[in-house]
Amino acid sequence: METSQHLFKELETAEKLFSDGSIKNAQKKVRNVLKESRTLTNIPKKLKHKLNSALSQSRYFDDISSFATNPKRDNLISKIKELIASPLDNPKKHAHLIHEIQTQWQLLDLSSKPASKSQWIEFNKLTNNAWEPCKEYFNEIKEIKVKNAKEREKII
Repeated sequence: METSQHLFKELETAEKLFSDGSIKNAQKKVRNVLKESRTLTNIPKKLKHKLNSALSQSRYFDDISSFATNPKRDNLISKIKELIASPLDNPKKHAHLIHEIQTQWQLLDLSSKPASKSQWIEFNKLTNNAWEPCKEYFNEIKEIKVKNAKEREKII
């Protein structure tokens, strides 16, 4: 009984977090309660109902989050496609732009539910293709660094 009381309190905390706008923390609490409830042999009906309600609320916020972020992810995929279609002349600027787009993608993953597997696979494949024009530039820089290191050893 003590454990179920603890779980009730945790769910109440999660509800407060949801209402305060701290969605990620609330969802974490709900996941923990779900995990702990699975270890109980007998779950009170009231706890089941409260847990189901909290899980429903958590899914609702995931759906809202996906609704808001999926178009932004699609936009980032379009930007990468544009970059592949017409690469910048300056490889350093090209690389910086790719990195900037990847950072925006990561921020979306942090602020909401992570991207779907298909979206992530497409984005990852496209960014790998977008790096191709920079390959020669980075190889030249690598050769210069190796050459400088060898010259430094000669001096020492």
